[in-house]
Amino acid sequence: MINFPVIRSVQIQNYGLYRGERNDGNLSREMLSGVNLIVGVNGIGKTTFLTMLLRTLTGLKDIESGGDLGRGARKPSSADKQYFARRVRDNAADATVRAEVLFGTQVIVIERHLKNLSIKSLKVNGIELRGDSADHFETLYERAVIEASGLPTFYDFLLILRFVCFFLEDRQPLIWDKNAQYEVLRALFGERTVDPTAYFTAYNKMTSLDSELRNHRAALTRMQARLDKATAAKAAEPVLSQRLQELVGLSGELAESLDTLEQQSSEARKAAYDARQKLEAAKFDLQMRRTELAGLQKAFLAGLFQTAEDDVAHRVLQTLMHGKCTVCGSSEPETIATLRQNAEKGLCPVCQTPHDLHEHSSESATSITSDIHAIELRIGRLTGEISALEHETQVLARSFHDLSRRASDARLQLHTINSERAELSRQLGEDKDTPQINDELRRLRELGEEMASERKTQELIVKEFLEQMEQKVNARWESIAERFRTYISGFMAETCSLTYKVDERTLFEGQTDVRVGFPLFSVRLTSGVFENENEAPSRNSITEVSESQKEFIDLAFRMSIIAEIANDAPSMFVVETPEASLDSVFVPRAGAMIRRFLYQDGKSRSLIASVNLNREAMIPALFGVPSEFEVNQFSERKDWQALKLALSQSTPFSEREKHIVNLLALGVGNAALKKHTQEYGHEYQHALKPSWEQSALDSLARLG
Repeated sequence: MINFPVIRSVQIQNYGLYRGERNDGNLSREMLSGVNLIVGVNGIGKTTFLTMLLRTLTGLKDIESGGDLGRGARKPSSADKQYFARRVRDNAADATVRAEVLFGTQVIVIERHLKNLSIKSLKVNGIELRGDSADHFETLYERAVIEASGLPTFYDFLLILRFVCFFLEDRQPLIWDKNAQYEVLRALFGERTVDPTAYFTAYNKMTSLDSELRNHRAALTRMQARLDKATAAKAAEPVLSQRLQELVGLSGELAESLDTLEQQSSEARKAAYDARQKLEAAKFDLQMRRTELAGLQKAFLAGLFQTAEDDVAHRVLQTLMHGKCTVCGSSEPETIATLRQNAEKGLCPVCQTPHDLHEHSSESATSITSDIHAIELRIGRLTGEISALEHETQVLARSFHDLSRRASDARLQLHTINSERAELSRQLGEDKDTPQINDELRRLRELGEEMASERKTQELIVKEFLEQMEQKVNARWESIAERFRTYISGFMAETCSLTYKVDERTLFEGQTDVRVGFPLFSVRLTSGVFENENEAPSRNSITEVSESQKEFIDLAFRMSIIAEIANDAPSMFVVETPEASLDSVFVPRAGAMIRRFLYQDGKSRSLIASVNLNREAMIPALFGVPSEFEVNQFSERKDWQALKLALSQSTPFSEREKHIVNLLALGVGNAALKKHTQEYGHEYQHALKPSWEQSALDSLARLG
């Protein structure tokens, strides 16, 4: 069973950024189940606080940013050793951070020096552990984490922290990175064996053996050539000897030709793939520009005919938008084009009177003409690019297939020639060196067979692991998708859903190209163009969604993973400024959804989130306070029972400050805070207990 880390308390001592509750440099807070908010203004230390929590758990190890996840030995990268020291005057000489971390039923208490992130003290389930050195201390801690979390390796623990539990400013995407997805799913759903690193070992052995086998085949070919030449040179039969020499030459030429063809084929395959990627990007850009053009044309025509009767304006607009007359049903291209050109020139579609002679003239009907022309030019260029890319893709595909066919023919010829050579060598006999050469050839062949057999064994281990993992993911993907649909609805109005498939990919880049299925989630998202969910396209890249959609889709996916894996066990989610990129309408909805994630069905989940002190109402929403709009709706309907119920479900006012780390009071403060202390204090109180909540409570009190 996988246990997520849950920070239950944190104590920061002698760190210059935080003065603490008693102004003594000691900031000590308990992290409760549910909401825990790090509240402050920009530049006061919210990001540093969350990063400190992360580094308390990771030490100096991290997942390399932009690294090729899923390849190689999966070794952690190094974190910035001086990150905290650089932020204070004394380089954090005596500063420490101590955290109590819950993993299921096990508790690890770890304290680190902030000057270099080395471990100062370590307790596991109440038992103090002592390290002989800094490295030994880290080893003891990592072993304790692996045992408590149920994860295969400490690298996997780092992976889960970075891609699931922590959603910080320097986050790396999960849903948008298929390699990151695979690694996270492997860590969470992979089969647990006696040796938890068996998969890594098999994978690395397999890739190493693949390289060794290719080198071995080259050595075998050279040895065979030596034997053939020696046999041919000493042959008694001139005709057979001459033919053997011819075959040796042909064999060498064909081998060189085959190497060249295989290299060219590999390059052609990559070029064709790159061209297809460019083509898809251009097509997507064209689709977006056409949508933008349609909107501008609609606005342009609406402004041009704004004084016309509704039916006339509607028919003209529909005719121009859909290229088909809404009166007679004609779709004659020239007629429609003429009508559109007249409209864009400002001519009346009925009498062709110029725009400046219209009785009712509108500047808005002509103000966006230049924008329309610019987009039409862009569409024209994109159409040309797409045509060229389609041609290039076809040419490259034909080139790849031609090279592949020629390589296949060359392999067949080489096999035929080598068979004939072997037969001639047998007939001609061996010279005095051939026994030793034959012995070496036999040894090389036996070694090659052993290596091939061992590689096959490792391949089977890897494929079996992936198949078992895929079965586990397949059994639970619908539950993950259902959770995702629920959570994402709190962040956006568009319908967004998860799809799941097994993505066929090569295990490694070698001549064998072993292909297996990797579990993969992707996203379908509606839009103004694709309003029907069944027609909505898959969004497989961050370039296919807006910046805010990218963030909230990834956030909801991580929430879904946590909820699915943790189930009834304690779990933690650390988020930096969840209100960022949300418009004011969705701030209370998002807060309510996050709260639902935390408290649904009595789950023991905790959120640690930094929140800016602003008027976006995220703090009240996370405390369960109904939005001002909702309160007004209840009041207008005089639905006092519903209002009372909604207010009763929020965190009691007397309990709220227990869930807040108020850096306005606990931090040293910056220039903005020192200059506007009273204003920020007022904003803090307003966020803690908003005016509309108090008004609603007063109204209910008067009603009795």
